[in-house]
Amino acid sequence: MSQQMSGPAPAAPAATPPTGPQVLKKVETKVKTSFEDVEGLLNNLLMLTTFTLGFSISFLAAFEYGALAEIDVRYYKLQKDFPGEVEKAFPSAPKGPHNVFSPSGTILERGMWSTTIMSLSLTIALGSYVSMCASDAREDEKFFKKWYSYFKWIIIFGYFLYFVGYIFFYFMLSAAAIGLFPRYCDSVKGGSGSVWLTEKSFTQNGAGEYEIVEGCLTEGIRYPVDAMTILLNVMMPIIFIAIFVLSLWMHRKVKLIRVGGWTPSAPLHGRWK
Repeated sequence: MSQQMSGPAPAAPAATPPTGPQVLKKVETKVKTSFEDVEGLLNNLLMLTTFTLGFSISFLAAFEYGALAEIDVRYYKLQKDFPGEVEKAFPSAPKGPHNVFSPSGTILERGMWSTTIMSLSLTIALGSYVSMCASDAREDEKFFKKWYSYFKWIIIFGYFLYFVGYIFFYFMLSAAAIGLFPRYCDSVKGGSGSVWLTEKSFTQNGAGEYEIVEGCLTEGIRYPVDAMTILLNVMMPIIFIAIFVLSLWMHRKVKLIRVGGWTPSAPLHGRWK
């Protein structure tokens, strides 16, 4: 009997990749909103409204009665000395005897609106968070989808209220800046945001004390106070909406997947799986 030689088995031939044409197929990706996503939105809204509401209340309580009354008297004197200047800066000023600008009343009005709207936004965020956590939204995916189909509009409305309250908050800051800071004339803007005055901005009274000279009410109110406030109140919603629309577009973008024997080099994770 012939002896059989033992040795390693011959290796199998390597698999060759398919030589046929590879097809590109467009698959629409569907984004799935999770419980953690909504929880993050509510936590973010709660944090924003809590901090901004605290700033608004603290700002309202920072002024004393004497300081507020002094601001109103100062603007009354300025409007007597320079009639029509404030009306130019505020085209919506009421006609008739009620034409003396009150910075203190404006601060209070805008501050209370900001505080009220922020409180409503905080209530919506807190109520939605409690409703979501106290229900079966975490355990039952079907219930979570139904819950989210209603509450997503409530959450969006809460963010809308936050931005409205934020706008009133900046309006309140602008009224404080208008009332507190002097309205110099002959001022020149320097580098690094500095402002420079001339000797015409000061005068010496009979007692030998130096006093400031005010009068450029329209210029001082419109720039930089109103200009910067309007810029913030316009740009903030535009930036937010642009980012939101961009995210929606990204969520609905088309994913190209190769079929016909090709597998991705790395597994697809999360929402793109």
